Order: sequence, then C-alpha cells, then structure tokens
Amino acid sequence: MRIHHIGYAVRNIKKCRQYFLNLGYFDEGKGVIDVERNIEILFMRNEFQLIELVAPLNEKSSITNLLKRNGAIPYHICYVTHDLEEKVTELLGGGWIITQKPSPAIAMNMKKIVFLYHKDIGIIEITEE
Repeated sequence: MRIHHIGYAVRNIKKCRQYFLNLGYFDEGKGVIDVERNIEILFMRNEFQLIELVAPLNEKSSITNLLKRNGAIPYHICYVTHDLEEKVTELLGGGWIITQKPSPAIAMNMKKIVFLYHKDIGIIEITEE
C-alpha cells in the first residue's frame, strides 16, 4: 500500500486552511460536506504531501470526541490498496478492528473507505485504488 494522505482533525477549516497556506500548501479542489459522517473536508497539497483537514459539522461527528480529548491533531494516515476487502481481511487477522465500516466517501469520489484501529498503532484509513 502507498500513502494517500494524512488526516488532520481540526475545529475550523477556514482558520486552519490559512495556517497550511502559510506552510506552502494549496487547495486540492473544493471542500466537501459529508453529511453521512457529519464532517467538512478540505484536501490541501504541497510539493510532496496531500493532507485532509476534517472538521465536525455538529456534535454527532465521529471526530468531535477526538477534538475534545486531544485538540487539533493529525489523527490518521490513509493508504491506497488495489483490493480493499482483501487488505481489510488481512489486517483483521493481525489485531486491527474496524471503527468505521467500508462505505463510499464523497470526498474520495465515492470510492470505498474504511477506518481501522490497532492499540499499538492508532487509526488508519484505507481507500480503493
């Protein structure tokens, strides 16, 4: 698998966008609202990396508690795979647990994504090629 992006949990996309602009990033397309996950997303890129700013739309968002506990942080690395189901099955055999079931994501052009957690590593996201 290769890295697709690093996800940052933030409270305010507009405010954080400016910080990343100052660090040499630029917008990668327009931001999107994912009502299924109760989040707002903006991808940004510099010469080498793609990052994803993720902000909650409301208290029902999956990252609301994360922000309450930790504040704004990079919280996941997203990997790309050719076979999502095969990779998930492989990881489940190695102690990973699914925290968000595979489903199409508007921010990823409706490609399936899945979030997994391992107690020794943290959260990863996997997306289809």
